[in-house]
Amino acid sequence: MFSRSFFPQKGGVEKHVLSISKEFIKDCYGVSIITEKAELRDKAKEKIFGINIVRLNYPRIKYLGLFILWSKILKNIHLIRKADAILIHDVFIFFLPFRFLFPKKRVITTFHGWEGVFPIPIKNKVHKKLAYFLSNKTIAVGDYIGKWYGIKPDYVIYGGCEKHKSTQKDMRRIVYVGRLSPDTGLKLFLKLYRKLSGFKIDFCGDGEMRIECEKYGVVHGFCDPDPFYRRAGICFAGGYLSVLESLSYGSCPVVFYDNELKKDYYALSPFKDFIISGESVDSVQEKLVGLLNNKKKLSSFVRRGRAFSKKYSWRGVYEVLIKAYTMV
Repeated sequence: MFSRSFFPQKGGVEKHVLSISKEFIKDCYGVSIITEKAELRDKAKEKIFGINIVRLNYPRIKYLGLFILWSKILKNIHLIRKADAILIHDVFIFFLPFRFLFPKKRVITTFHGWEGVFPIPIKNKVHKKLAYFLSNKTIAVGDYIGKWYGIKPDYVIYGGCEKHKSTQKDMRRIVYVGRLSPDTGLKLFLKLYRKLSGFKIDFCGDGEMRIECEKYGVVHGFCDPDPFYRRAGICFAGGYLSVLESLSYGSCPVVFYDNELKKDYYALSPFKDFIISGESVDSVQEKLVGLLNNKKKLSSFVRRGRAFSKKYSWRGVYEVLIKAYTMV
């Protein structure tokens, strides 16, 4: 597998790659991951959970940095040579020259999401289309990817989550899960929070808006959000994974969309009926407060959301990959 970042780094893609790797290991597959070093002191090679990890330093030098990275991957070419399949997680550029060296290799690329810039830059669409045409099979995390990037992925997934027991909730406690960046809708979340009275918020994430978030609650950085899901009755969700996880814990996911792409991101998803969404703070506030003030409606909303989340597991994502692998 190729991934820009990997465990112990925290994030949606990191959790995705780790979770499916564990499923492969369960079924006695050998798994190797080529990824970037988060810090220079990170080990170049190690084994975690039975997964062979190769961490490479990718110097951020225009053009030259990419050639340096390719030269380092070349030193690990034995991993590519002996692999039955190459699974790429949104970094096809890492594998690009090796695609031509190994034209018969089965290559499956997963597109994990948009790059946080709207309108989408032309070069981003070109990169997606290049990966699409040079891969044997492609998987999109979300239906919106095909529409907005002009491709037709073979499979569409939405990630997975574990099954969790229902816990006692504090409906005036909120957890935000995601990057602390404007493209997640965070500015709108903060506006909404300022209009709510008597609520407390924890932030599980980090980013450029950290200082601003610290004015309103505790910023825990990229951490395991599970303890916060257990307590919080409301989740300000930064993406699909935090929506699914909050539903599985019986929390109410709230999302914002501030452009047409983000609107499709949620409106085209199968869990559109299990989220509190909108493009204006007033509309979302009205929906949220109305739900919290109606215990019967709230109970039904939570119950249906929990039942829905059980359809999504990491084993299910793994089975899609296996299907793609066998269909090449």
